[in-house]
Amino acid sequence: MKVFVKQSIKHINNSWREFWDSSGFRIRFIITLILFFAAAKYCKEYIAIFNTRPGTLLNDPLLSLFKPVDFSIEIFIMFHAILVFAIISLLKHPKRLMIALQAYSLLMVFRTVSIYLIPLEAPVDMIFLRDPFASIYMHKNGLVVNDLFFSGHVSSSFLFYLVADGKRLKQLILTFTVLIAAMILWQKVHYTVDVIFAPLFSLLSIKLMTFFNHKMDMVQTSNYIQSINYPALEKTEEKVDMQPVYDGSETR
Repeated sequence: MKVFVKQSIKHINNSWREFWDSSGFRIRFIITLILFFAAAKYCKEYIAIFNTRPGTLLNDPLLSLFKPVDFSIEIFIMFHAILVFAIISLLKHPKRLMIALQAYSLLMVFRTVSIYLIPLEAPVDMIFLRDPFASIYMHKNGLVVNDLFFSGHVSSSFLFYLVADGKRLKQLILTFTVLIAAMILWQKVHYTVDVIFAPLFSLLSIKLMTFFNHKMDMVQTSNYIQSINYPALEKTEEKVDMQPVYDGSETR
């Protein structure tokens, strides 16, 4: 076990040293962190404002089939287990972690905009989802219950499934995600449509950020190649300038 831990730490250290040596990746990662914390701060504030608006109460045929049950503890444990497991698996892959943070930031923006565009009223017999961390972060100035379309728990869990490293871990996270989705519906925290559309926004966020980073990598590689070729080209031009110019006259 000790050998495995030492090897893992060494692998993580080497991966981050190689990643951090690249100024392009280093700058990109710092900007990613700044945008992530900015998105977390301002999206939370806007969602709290949107929560005070009146919304539409949907008639959900699925929710009408059963009485709500409180799964707050189970959801809390599984959701934060997903978060911890995913981050630990991504420590060995700095670039993938960076893309995950970018995608999560974009996902928060998508969710904030969708809550603004589609104001919904919480189901009548919902049981409030109790989360100690959310109470500090989201519900500091009052309960937020109308942040419905789309589900933050399901979209976040599915995003972590997409970026996690390792087949078994991905299977575990996907299983937890399905269970969380089922329990959220059973507790009537969200409508069915909130849960169904959540993974689509997760997938879109990952696709967009992966495409963006691919383009950035191409630009960075192109700039690196040019930085190598330009000095050689300048030396060649200097040698050409040093050659005598033939003026057409002949010496007899």
